[in-house]
Amino acid sequence: MDFNFFAFTLIDISILGIGVFAWVRLWRAKKAIEKRFDALQEDYNILQADHDALRADYDALREDYDTLREEHVALLQKYSALLEAHSALQEEHNALREAHKALQQEFKNYQAFAERRHHALQQEFAAARQELGSTQQELTAAQAELAATQSELATVREELAAAQAELTTVREELADTQTEL
Repeated sequence: MDFNFFAFTLIDISILGIGVFAWVRLWRAKKAIEKRFDALQEDYNILQADHDALRADYDALREDYDTLREEHVALLQKYSALLEAHSALQEEHNALREAHKALQQEFKNYQAFAERRHHALQQEFAAARQELGSTQQELTAAQAELAATQSELATVREELAAAQAELTTVREELADTQTEL
């Protein structure tokens, strides 16, 4: 079987090219996933800050409500003397209670939304982390494959060098044989 050095070089170059191409694709995919993860983390931090601000507003409203409730108790003690004033304050109290219920419902709705969003972000974060892990595994496998290919290439090069040395020896023997004839 004749050895073709040109074909061997093309195979060698194509194997290295495939290895480099795979590594570059995996590296780019890793960078894209890291960028997406950072964006998701920023979105999560923003939502967490909004949630904390709403919680502080709710606590302030709760304190305001408790204050109004204490005033209502004081007005009840004066009920017998201030029946007409009490009626007006009672209407005001009912309006505040309705507003409070509406705010509580609004807060519950927002809290449910924030929890759904938080859960969705956690799922996206877990998916991104899993995707990053699998990409890293693929990169490791590609690097191992590249190392094996390079090892095989070194072995083939050593065999080629040995074959060339043997070919040189055969040519010298052939030249000696031709000069003897």
